[in-house]
Amino acid sequence: MRYSALLIALLLVSVALTVGTASAADTVTLEGVVKKVDGSPFPGVTITIRNVTTDDTHIVTTDASGRYSHATGAGNYTVTATVSAYRADVVYSGIVGTRTDLDFTMYEVLGTVTGQVTDGNTTLDGVLVTLTGVNNKSFSALSTKPLGAYRIDNVTPGTYMISASKDGYNTSYHSELVTLEKGTVEDVSFTMSQTFIQYAKLSGRVTSNGDPLAEVRIVLTPNEGAELVAITDGNGNYTFDQVRPGAYSVRLTKDGYEPATKSMTMDPLKGVVQDFTMKRNTLPGNTGFILDYDLSHSLTIVGLAMAIMVTLGALVLRYRVSGRPELLEKEEEPAK
Repeated sequence: MRYSALLIALLLVSVALTVGTASAADTVTLEGVVKKVDGSPFPGVTITIRNVTTDDTHIVTTDASGRYSHATGAGNYTVTATVSAYRADVVYSGIVGTRTDLDFTMYEVLGTVTGQVTDGNTTLDGVLVTLTGVNNKSFSALSTKPLGAYRIDNVTPGTYMISASKDGYNTSYHSELVTLEKGTVEDVSFTMSQTFIQYAKLSGRVTSNGDPLAEVRIVLTPNEGAELVAITDGNGNYTFDQVRPGAYSVRLTKDGYEPATKSMTMDPLKGVVQDFTMKRNTLPGNTGFILDYDLSHSLTIVGLAMAIMVTLGALVLRYRVSGRPELLEKEEEPAK
């Protein structure tokens, strides 16, 4: 009887230990520390622990030292941290066992300004949108393709004047001051109008050895913006009627001629006359003995000159003979 009682007692202890071990195995602890960017503890942050399988959710809050700890049943969990006007640096997922290193750093969410810039018909990219505060602190961003959209993040809370500027357009100001608070997003869009452009005019003549050159391609390249192209007419003349003020490089090209280049500045509402002279191309080692002509053209010119001289000599001789026929008769008398 004593042995039976002892056996029963041992069985009860074994069962209790087994149940305790199984209970411990079914429980996990999730804990960590939440801090601000400067490293100081962040109390009052909401920690959400969600079982992905069952969708059971547990909410805990960090204490004065920024710590949190929660014991729950085993499972697959996600852990997030939230608090007004801040965002966490990480979201934990796939947590399946006890973890004591689920730490968060909270970044302050400042104000954000977004919007779109158009000219009333099409979107505009490359527009500089600037926020200027009462303390002269400013934030800016450029609008981008294809929607002309811009976004300015991390704006310090306060009141701002907002403007949009782009070359060739009148600067546009938002009609009202914008007040930003932490975590708020303001939408401010602009419609811009083009400025009146005071165009300049460039014209001139292209020659070679004093002769006009037709079909010369002239490219006018600004420091910013699109190129302008003109072709000389039969008299070597060219004209650019609408040239935006600014600095330009000019390049002239034509088959058989050396390119010509020049830098120049165009002033508003002024007409500039600029003539150019181009030289013929010569192959290396094939320079002619006549200025600006290669060897083959030099020989051609000499040949033509000699032919003209021979022709003129023959004409002079014929004229003299026709005036004095006795010269021809003397040559024809037979020898005695």
